[in-house]
Amino acid sequence: MGINSAEGEKNSTINQLLTEMDGFYENSNILVIGATNRENMVDEALLRPGRFDLKIRTCLPSEPERKGILQLHLGAKKQQVS
Repeated sequence: MGINSAEGEKNSTINQLLTEMDGFYENSNILVIGATNRENMVDEALLRPGRFDLKIRTCLPSEPERKGILQLHLGAKKQQVS
């Protein structure tokens, strides 16, 4: 995937997210959660007041925690996590 292609995909994703969020009203009781490991790449339009107002930073999970996350998401699939 080229740089222009990746940039176009990023812009398309951001525009779609903003479009969906514009339909929310303050009293809708809707919670939108987003996650990234590239906070410096988050578009400023997403950080305007009333959108993503709260930031929660977490540490990277330890190796046992990562295994637990993988096992949770693998579910009943054949597991070979070691």
